[in-house]
Amino acid sequence: MGYPNGANRVKPKVTNETISIDGVLLNVSFFFYPGSPAKTYGPPEFCDEGEPPEVGIESITSSDNISGLLAESKNVIERIEKHIIENAGSN
Repeated sequence: MGYPNGANRVKPKVTNETISIDGVLLNVSFFFYPGSPAKTYGPPEFCDEGEPPEVGIESITSSDNISGLLAESKNVIERIEKHIIENAGSN
């Protein structure tokens, strides 16, 4: 899997985390890039719009039956990515 948005950055190491979505435990392997803040001061040639955080999911496994989760829950991948971004500072 390539880095999100085709960026030329070095791909961060893969992290493994157990995440609960609707009571189903998922083992997720992913990489996370925290983004970079915008620089909106100084000469224009030194300004930068910054980059948002990005998550790349490598794999999702579970010993639970996930067919119900996939059938009943919308946006499972988006919910996993949101969890990773929101909890990035706590790891």
